[in-house]
Amino acid sequence: MHMQRLIFPRPLFFSAFCLAAALASSAGAALADVPPAAKESLKRAHGTDDPFVMEATLEAALARYPDEAAALRAFAAGLEGPDTAAQAAGAPEPSAATGKTASVETPTSVGGFFTGWSGEAEAGATVTSGNTDRQNALARFALERDRARWRTKLNGKLIYAKEEGEQTEEEYTLGTRLDRKLDERRFYFGQLTATRDEFSGYDYRITEIVGYGQRFTPWSGSELELTGGIGGRHSRQSDGTENHEPVAKAGLDFEWKINGGLTFVQTGEATVGSELTVTETETALKTRLAENWQMKAGIETTYVTEVPPGDRNLDTRTAVTLLYGF
Repeated sequence: MHMQRLIFPRPLFFSAFCLAAALASSAGAALADVPPAAKESLKRAHGTDDPFVMEATLEAALARYPDEAAALRAFAAGLEGPDTAAQAAGAPEPSAATGKTASVETPTSVGGFFTGWSGEAEAGATVTSGNTDRQNALARFALERDRARWRTKLNGKLIYAKEEGEQTEEEYTLGTRLDRKLDERRFYFGQLTATRDEFSGYDYRITEIVGYGQRFTPWSGSELELTGGIGGRHSRQSDGTENHEPVAKAGLDFEWKINGGLTFVQTGEATVGSELTVTETETALKTRLAENWQMKAGIETTYVTEVPPGDRNLDTRTAVTLLYGF
């Protein structure tokens, strides 16, 4: 099978924004006594054993008492343990001339970027109908790191199939989303997604989106996230035709924990452009097998409005996978 060399366009402005925002960090503050109100708030937050609550409370205290930042960080670190407190104790003394603390550049720990992640990975067999009818393999992962002001998401998917000794399907999808929280429910986001799938009639599709999202709790045990935004899409058809167009995107992510062992999941997104519209959905049930293991059965659909002659617009994939959460 003849494989074309894939050359991605360069919408670097958005990629650079995501990278810079996700990795930025700074330090430097004044040394002073911890205000009693802030001290009580931090103690209560620590008592919840929830890192998100603790970090959000510390961020709020820092915003309210900027001149006591060093003492606040040291106090919060002391609640976590003596080793953490010792690291925070190295704050610089205030200058005798100005009464202000000199700014000190603190190196970012490379290992720190890889801590605090949660997510899930799944693998299994699928049965596909649409452009192709065969058995194939599916692997997928989704990672998330939730901080006080920022939330980072990474995801990927691989589908591979052979039929009568020949490769019949090969799809890769990689995506990332960076959320800037306004509060616990509302956020702005930037999203970058790249898909390569020659069997859909398109060698690749790259989409970058900026927009707004909000989370809701329709009823106990459920959570709904709605997002919407605008951006650009860059794609190349199998015949070599390239398209670059502005797009609008809407998405939903719904999860309902029916009981302790059964969860219903519904996701969907539509990316609308002047050249084509791509709609993707997933409906699934997850059943708990053990502490971190689940069985997932679901149906996925992908609809592309404009495809080359001989290809179908709709792909349907029924999958049963084993899922590990961490």
